[in-house]
Amino acid sequence: GDICQTTVCPKGFKKKTCEEIETGCETAGEVCPEGYQCLCDPCIEILPDGHTTDPLVINTLMGVLSGMVVLAAYAFYKWRKHMRALEEERLRSLDLAVLESDLQETLDLCVGKYAIDVQTSAGVAEKIFELERIVLVFTDILDSTLMAAEDALMYRHAQEIHDSIIRHHIALNNGYEMNTQGDSFEIVFIDTLSAAQFCKGVQLDLLQTAWHPGILKLPSCHVVLGMNGKP
Repeated sequence: GDICQTTVCPKGFKKKTCEEIETGCETAGEVCPEGYQCLCDPCIEILPDGHTTDPLVINTLMGVLSGMVVLAAYAFYKWRKHMRALEEERLRSLDLAVLESDLQETLDLCVGKYAIDVQTSAGVAEKIFELERIVLVFTDILDSTLMAAEDALMYRHAQEIHDSIIRHHIALNNGYEMNTQGDSFEIVFIDTLSAAQFCKGVQLDLLQTAWHPGILKLPSCHVVLGMNGKP
């Protein structure tokens, strides 16, 4: 009998047209043996909204979407490359001697402000080691790897200022610098109040520091506005 007329699709599927059924195997690239009638995807799934899932249409759409993703990725790559070239051109145009001097001036001000009394720090350490219970504080700079990769000079100065502020408040709150790993500090305090005061003091000083404009352009660095809309 006519293979098209005798084809019955299960519930939730719709039969294709006879022409589509008869050419289905050829369209799918399948070879039907001589003397046989073959069926290749004679049915189409019916979606809840009434549309059908024609494999050819789906494959076409997937191809279009894949092409769009590739184009978007390529466009982003070209944009990123262009922006990097602009940044390199900007850096080449800078007077590095002036830049170094400007950064060093900022650093000297901060280091002078947050000078540490080494003898006091040693005395605190002896007291802490006698305690049965201590409070630990761990600090870390967000996206430090990205910042260092973006501009090593700016990041180095930013970390030096950051470290000076950290160490100033360690001494101010009777803490002890147990260890450092890169930009991360491991600090011991004699009680919770001292640790909390340390954290608060560090945050306030980091917010109030007059950061160099070049540092504020690093990833994750930006001016923070208060409730009044001012820095």
